Amino acid sequence: MPQTVLMAFCWERPNWFAPKGVDPVDDYSFDHPKCAAQVAREHEAVRTRAGIFDQSSFAKFKIEGPDAERELQRICSNDMSRPVGSVVYTQMLNRRGGIEADVTFCRVKDRYYMVTGTGYGLHDSTHLRRNLSPGARVTVSEVTSAYSCLPVMGPASRQILQPLAEADLSNSAFPFATCREIFIAGAPVLAVRVIFVGELGWELHVPSEYTLKVYEEIQRRIGAQFGLAAAGYRAIDSLRLEKAYRVWSADIGPDFTPYEGGSRLCGPYRQERRLHRPRCVGCRPGKVVAATARYPQHRSHRRAARTRNDLPGRQARGGPKPVELAPEQCRHGVED
Repeated sequence: MPQTVLMAFCWERPNWFAPKGVDPVDDYSFDHPKCAAQVAREHEAVRTRAGIFDQSSFAKFKIEGPDAERELQRICSNDMSRPVGSVVYTQMLNRRGGIEADVTFCRVKDRYYMVTGTGYGLHDSTHLRRNLSPGARVTVSEVTSAYSCLPVMGPASRQILQPLAEADLSNSAFPFATCREIFIAGAPVLAVRVIFVGELGWELHVPSEYTLKVYEEIQRRIGAQFGLAAAGYRAIDSLRLEKAYRVWSADIGPDFTPYEGGSRLCGPYRQERRLHRPRCVGCRPGKVVAATARYPQHRSHRRAARTRNDLPGRQARGGPKPVELAPEQCRHGVED
């Protein structure tokens, strides 16, 4: 099927798929481009049936070593001490509590598997390596080209994948935010139940040599029965914007804290949302410290300065008191 592609870090990524009779050429304009109708069809297919994407360009890393959990627990803002099979969406923060990296980790056996955006692999891995403790027994290795990523998303995704999978994909056996090493169409696959388009689905991380076999089995053997559509990055953007899923560098970045960026990491911490920026009892008054897993809602430096000036009045009106971090919780040494 014809398609338009976008080059990203030397990877070809399909923008949209042109049906027979449509010229697969982008026409840039301030009005609706000609591809809008086809992107809308891909969007609708994912929402009502299912779509298959190619996100193989996503940067992928393995983090291994005896100290991997301890180091990630210190560097990441979410709780990284999770059992094998867990999927953790988290952010890495800078000294000001700003979002320096927006990534997903899979806990697979004795290692962590990190997935981030195509253009952010070097940035995110460098930030991770720079903030490892001296002498930490941790290795960070890139495996982007070793695995393809074939997300199958949509209400019919379970019906499409179950006949090909040698594992139970029911909600009770394979709940959201979990991952499993299973076989699909005879190929070893890391199936990750996460979403970026807001629908039921799995990301299939497939060893590169099995990619074509798995894709063809899903697309031709089973997918056609359920109206599975090939979809591109324009549909991904449309779907994720509709669900308010953020992209680092476009919607959030180093100047935004997780709270300011509307991160869902703030959900479990509703009671602390209105607390002032925590400060370390071992630091000089007013020193800005980065967020920790317990307090992901830190404000920016500028807003923290304003609220500190208003603190006595807020307390007089019954507002929340500032939170002090214990010395071991202070992360002001984390690099930007």
